[in-house]
Formats: sequence, C-alpha cells, structure tokens
Amino acid sequence: MKNRFKVMAVGVAVLTTHAACYNTYFISKNQMEKLEAKVAQEEAVKVIVDGCDTGAAGGAWVQPGDAIHAMIAEADAAATDDGGAAKPAADEGIDPETGCPVVKVNTASPMYVVTNSGEKLRVTPFNFAVTDTQVVSPDYDLLVPISDVKGGEVQTFSGWKTGLMIAGVTALAVGFFVGITLQAGDERQLGEQ
Repeated sequence: MKNRFKVMAVGVAVLTTHAACYNTYFISKNQMEKLEAKVAQEEAVKVIVDGCDTGAAGGAWVQPGDAIHAMIAEADAAATDDGGAAKPAADEGIDPETGCPVVKVNTASPMYVVTNSGEKLRVTPFNFAVTDTQVVSPDYDLLVPISDVKGGEVQTFSGWKTGLMIAGVTALAVGFFVGITLQAGDERQLGEQ
C-alpha cells in the first residue's frame, strides 16, 4: 500500500515539473532577424507567426491576410459611413500591414532554431545572429548553415494553461490526501494513542 502512494507522489512530482505553460509558434527566417542581437532590445518585439509572411503555412495562406484585410476594409467603410464614427481599434494579435497573426517575444521567451530535418536547436532571443550564410548563437555554441534552417520556434507564456495546471495539481493533491484518509482504516481515532 505504501509503495502505491510513493509511486503516485513521484508521478505527481514528474507531472508538475514537465507540464507546459507555453504556447508554441513557428516563425520564418525573416522574422528570426527581428530577434537577433543587432536589433535594439525592447521589452517585447512582435513577430509574424506560422510562416504567414512567407505564404508557406501548408497552403493555409494563399495570400497572407486577404480575408483579414477584407474584414478590416469593411469595418473601415462602415465606420466612415456612420457619420465620422471612430474606427475600430486594430487587433493586437494581427499585423496591420500583412493581416498575419503576431505574438510578442521577449528575452524570457524560449526560442529554438528549426532545421530542415526537424531538429530544434536552442537560442536566446536578442543574443544570436542571422547572416547570409549561417545562424550563430554564442550561448549554445551553435553554428548552422542558413541553407539548413527552416525557421524558428518561439514560445509565449500561457495564462490559461498555467491556471489549468495549478488547478490540476491542486485536484491531484486533494485526491491524494482523500485517498490516504480512506485507506487509513479505523484502528485509531483522531486524538487517541
């Protein structure tokens, strides 16, 4: 019986240490250049995700942002026909020039270089270089020919995943203690010796 609870405790510990609290996005080589060392480091830099800027998202983007541009144009037309009403605010998650989805990346965001073979190589945002011939990261002793690079992968913090993980761990802990209580038996009552 005690071994079962030990195994459960180890399982809960492993689960909580491996739970992801991030959303993962693919970025093109062009967007990787926005995050390299020569760029003035800001609090966060917006990058276009899912290869939208190259039109290479598995055929999903025939022309990047066409549908979104059409919706924005309709909203603008409706706003100006309404007697000079204010235009709707631009969506923070959409690049106004291309209509592509964007995310903010900062120095704390995990980032990887993705090779054509699918290998992921760790880099630090704002501390690597993309040249005409290679990608260089001194932090991780990385030197990859640019012809072998497919793009990058960035991760952003996810509040709802973190909340879900905390709720799950809490539920597991409560269940664990309820299980111990139910398995304990009635040999001794609380306060008896």
